[in-house]
Amino acid sequence: MSQNSKPEVRVLDISDSNKQTAFDNALAQTRYGDKIIYSRGVHALGTYKYKAADAAAAGYVSLVQKRIGPANFEYIAQRTKKRIKE
Repeated sequence: MSQNSKPEVRVLDISDSNKQTAFDNALAQTRYGDKIIYSRGVHALGTYKYKAADAAAAGYVSLVQKRIGPANFEYIAQRTKKRIKE
């Protein structure tokens, strides 16, 4: 890797997972710029909605959405530079 190249952004898709710990585990694996897709559909619903909101409130992620079709979105938590406290 040269000095000018940036690390590749990883995308972790947990939108189909039912495990309560999936968001926390995914967040622990991320580094700056990585993305966690935590929901798909018309609204950000599902198991990880509140975990994503809590992580955003703590400054660990920024919440964004990406249109993937008519009235259909991916809801994404994108990792910020803030270090996660252990």
